[in-house]
Amino acid sequence: ATTGKISVTKPAGTSLSAANFTVGQPPTITSFTPLSGSPGSSVTLTGSNFTGVSAVKFNGLAASTFQVDSDTQIQATVPAGATSGKISVTSTGGTGLSATDYTVVPSPAFVQKTQGSNDSATTLALPAFAASVGAGNLIVVGAATRNTGGPGTLTVIDNKGNTYFVAAGPTNNFISTNTYIFYAFNVTGGANLIITITSTVGGSQVIGIAAEYSGIATTTPLDKVAVGTGSGTSLSSGATATTTQANELVFGNLLGRPTTDITAGTGYTERAEQDPANGELTLSIEDKNVTSTGAQTCTATKTGTGPWIAQCATFKVRL
Repeated sequence: ATTGKISVTKPAGTSLSAANFTVGQPPTITSFTPLSGSPGSSVTLTGSNFTGVSAVKFNGLAASTFQVDSDTQIQATVPAGATSGKISVTSTGGTGLSATDYTVVPSPAFVQKTQGSNDSATTLALPAFAASVGAGNLIVVGAATRNTGGPGTLTVIDNKGNTYFVAAGPTNNFISTNTYIFYAFNVTGGANLIITITSTVGGSQVIGIAAEYSGIATTTPLDKVAVGTGSGTSLSSGATATTTQANELVFGNLLGRPTTDITAGTGYTERAEQDPANGELTLSIEDKNVTSTGAQTCTATKTGTGPWIAQCATFKVRL
């Protein structure tokens, strides 16, 4: 049927409606971008006959929000609980389906942490993770070391044979102090995983906090890094370069001197804070998930006006 008059015919003749009856055309999805993402991600739909669309669904689940920008474009947000499948748009004219599936990838998720410090040693063995570490997950370690004779270089190993790479560091802003972010990806997991941090200088203060994350890429997960130093109550790593993927984990490693209370920046969750017994330093780690590309900055505030170091690293999700 097409838009036009409605006619009624009987033996006495034919009558026509005074006004046209409008036949709605079904919406059509010709493409969408990006092709994959986590819940909370924004997806741009391109097609036709979008004016009047009343519902957008991801594999049958209603979008968290959507906005009809024009007759040929819709912006929609992937809802929590969505699964991979077709995207549908519905109007009075009917329902249109995407030709290909939208792939829902898991959001990065914090699993657990362990932490510790010593005041004068060469090595620091963190307590074993409380639960078994998941095979294929990511472990990120925020670490710092201080020695009045000069800061040593830190290395990290664990008892499962995983390899730890340096994402950031050594970064120095106080006399004889270095900070690092280390990470191991696609790890060999299991129960009683113990991480050991070693300094090249004996008698050093060593601080470490390790966090396990799921949903991270199992090859080349590290994306962008930024590092900032300063003094005062506001900490900032400065901005990273624009992230490669829309969905990434942002990890912050924050150090203040002397012992202080560090509060995670807006949008971040503090996972742990470690204060050595001698009161010289405070180390904190924070994280957040992002669902669109852009520059990322790890921020925090602290009590006291002493010096600080802020390191920021982003990690790509598993697609």
